[in-house]
Amino acid sequence: MITLIMRVRIKADQVDVFTGLVTQLATDVYANEPDCLAFEVRQSQEDPTLFVFYECFRNQEAHSAHPDMPYHKAMSEAGWDCVDGEPQIEYLTPLAGAPAAFRGA
Repeated sequence: MITLIMRVRIKADQVDVFTGLVTQLATDVYANEPDCLAFEVRQSQEDPTLFVFYECFRNQEAHSAHPDMPYHKAMSEAGWDCVDGEPQIEYLTPLAGAPAAFRGA
């Protein structure tokens, strides 16, 4: 299982644009990527320009295929124009024996 958290800061004047893009992306991911077990995007309550992605893929193949999906490529082109700075990405390891609470897990 491949799990990551990504934090991105968005330009203040692009927050609404970015929100629309990632909302559609999440819909597309859940409709088309059954091996993406979780794709959650949250916006900070304290800083509306900070977004946190939580993504969990069944395996490396699903993780590798994700950015090549046509809807992801289309979103990325416009989405990266909204980003202010470099994203912070952290990969996580599941705890052995802990129950998985994801779709299809």
